Amino acid sequence: MRTTIELDDRVREALLKRAAERGEKGYSKIINEALVEYLGIEPAERAERLRRAEGIRRLSGSISEEFAARLYDSVRESREHWQTGS
Repeated sequence: MRTTIELDDRVREALLKRAAERGEKGYSKIINEALVEYLGIEPAERAERLRRAEGIRRLSGSISEEFAARLYDSVRESREHWQTGS
């Protein structure tokens, strides 16, 4: 979402410098990251990982240990033979 804020010239200069160091054109991402941290909001990616992890924890006990071991072995074997595009 776009919004307008007023920044001290020194703050804007520092933001532009930091953005350039990070290879970014603007400083919106930096401001968003800072506000997320300041406000104590979970970053979207982390919140999604936590949501998925909780879903996995709720599945605990829903399959047998034997089935889980076979599934793990199957995934491991698939990864060993996985072909990448490179």
